[in-house]
Amino acid sequence: MTRAARPGRLLLAAAFTGGLATAGFGLSGQVAVAAVALAVAGAAGTVYEILEYALVQQRTPDRLRGRVVGVLTTQGTAGDVLGDVEVALVARWFSPAGAAVVNGVVCASAAALVAVCVPGLRRATLRGAAASVPGAPAPGARTLSGTAARTLPEPAARKAEAPDAASG
Repeated sequence: MTRAARPGRLLLAAAFTGGLATAGFGLSGQVAVAAVALAVAGAAGTVYEILEYALVQQRTPDRLRGRVVGVLTTQGTAGDVLGDVEVALVARWFSPAGAAVVNGVVCASAAALVAVCVPGLRRATLRGAAASVPGAPAPGARTLSGTAARTLPEPAARKAEAPDAASG
């Protein structure tokens, strides 16, 4: 996912898809259709969050990264609480299903508006991200099998690949 050619476009598509799926959930009249819509919305939300954090972490200067990620995390936590209040208010005006439709349409519309108004996000890439992230393995680095996230020093990599016969 973070290796997509244009992760910014994928992020926008995930937000748009999540909004449409939420609206579809509100419009569904059958449990099976509602379950599929929720699964699509959940998957789109997961893709969105992964790409959001990846883009923020790569594009934020090192000296500001902690602050920016802190604000992003706070926004996610506070946004959920405020979103719950907003959904409850909209549900009082319409219905719970109507609130899902309204919020889904607003989300999809906002994603489309951002896609049009913020061309830099559409063009955003994550190329070379592994080389710029401290602790990430460099391309072709030797790692323990199944642990691509941690680069081993050269001698440790040799020991892991060929255990010493005297040890055991």
